[in-house]
Amino acid sequence: MTQPDRSNVSAVAAEHLCLSCGACHAVCRHGSIRYYETVGGYLFPEVDESTCINCGLCYEVCPGIHFNKFLVAQIPDDPFVGNILACRVGKATDETIFKNSQSGGVVTALLAHLLETGQISGAIVATMQTATPPRGDVILAKTVEDLLNAQKSKYLPIPLLSAVSQLRTAEAPVAIVGLPCHMHGLCNLLDLYPNIRPKIFMKIGLICDRVQTNAVVDFFGLKAATQNMNYLTFRDKQRPSYPGNPVIKAENEKEIVLDASLRMAVKDFFTPPRCRLCFDKLNVYADIVLGDPHGIKGIDREHGATLVLTRTERGENEVLAAETAGYISTLPVDVQNVVNGQGIARKRLDWSSYTHAWSSIGKPLPEYPQNIHTRARAPGATKRYKADLLHGIGLDDFPSRSAVLGAAERWLLKHKIVAGLRRPFSMPMAIISKMRK
Repeated sequence: MTQPDRSNVSAVAAEHLCLSCGACHAVCRHGSIRYYETVGGYLFPEVDESTCINCGLCYEVCPGIHFNKFLVAQIPDDPFVGNILACRVGKATDETIFKNSQSGGVVTALLAHLLETGQISGAIVATMQTATPPRGDVILAKTVEDLLNAQKSKYLPIPLLSAVSQLRTAEAPVAIVGLPCHMHGLCNLLDLYPNIRPKIFMKIGLICDRVQTNAVVDFFGLKAATQNMNYLTFRDKQRPSYPGNPVIKAENEKEIVLDASLRMAVKDFFTPPRCRLCFDKLNVYADIVLGDPHGIKGIDREHGATLVLTRTERGENEVLAAETAGYISTLPVDVQNVVNGQGIARKRLDWSSYTHAWSSIGKPLPEYPQNIHTRARAPGATKRYKADLLHGIGLDDFPSRSAVLGAAERWLLKHKIVAGLRRPFSMPMAIISKMRK
């Protein structure tokens, strides 16, 4: 197994271990790191060797390869579930926030409460650019209007932590809303720069299965038969109901609604291999965790609801305060139903199988604590797991983005053919090789 060069973070990207979290960009004092989009749609850091002083800080802070002292010391006894103080399902009481949300609008409602009570001066959140083609972005939201504009998930690589560099001069604390990889990178940053720890008032985590490469946006544009789209909503629950369909807005303001099955059908095609190596679906380092309430009975299946997990006293106190103030309404749910609904048992097997397969192809593993590792693996599936990983790496071997999209079309056709099968679909390597010729 090869080990990446530790001089800078470009070695991590070369191994397809980069999470595009933005921690390296935030830590670089010389402006030597920028992000570029690969043929396959990955958003990777590029180091300007003419200004880089090889201090190694970008590598040190990178959660794609490195777990620092805090992450190791605070790893829960069960890293796949984490410490949970309370489980709830709920929704925002404000109708505008609720209707504009992806699920129940609780993230936005909590942030609105923190802003309007003066506990935070802003929130670092992901947003979607209005551009051609649209891509994910990060903003420091300072008003409820900013929060409304940033609602709904963006299943894309977004260097959210690049905004943390602004906190050195911030006068008041902020909240940060991110995926597990963002929380891992944030903890690494805070270990190096403890002086900015008071600037982070609360960590609000999102449940994450995985993101997709930016090429999926272009694929949706292709399926919508428009080359001039300037906005994408991955899931609009008003089209026609929760969980909703992808919606593309063209430059002429025309909206094209795609079928929800399309997003799911190509999910495996555009999945980065590094996502498959992440154990932390439930965002175990956050104060509050929010996501879709899979497997929970009695929720509003038409209009949506939010699963709310609190992990710290600060998180629990904020949920209670927001409910008392009338920003959210919630009901308690059983933690085991949550764990079952989120498919954690399967996640354990998949993670172990993918990390074993990654090692078997000679790739370096992230420096996770030893208590994460388990010998349990999915029976007889090593070949499939290895094929998934090689496919993800191979997206960058195509000669052009159009070739990637053409391969995705053929993947979609194959997926439709095998849709009736009960096993997860994986493109055979022989077919992938033919696509690249």
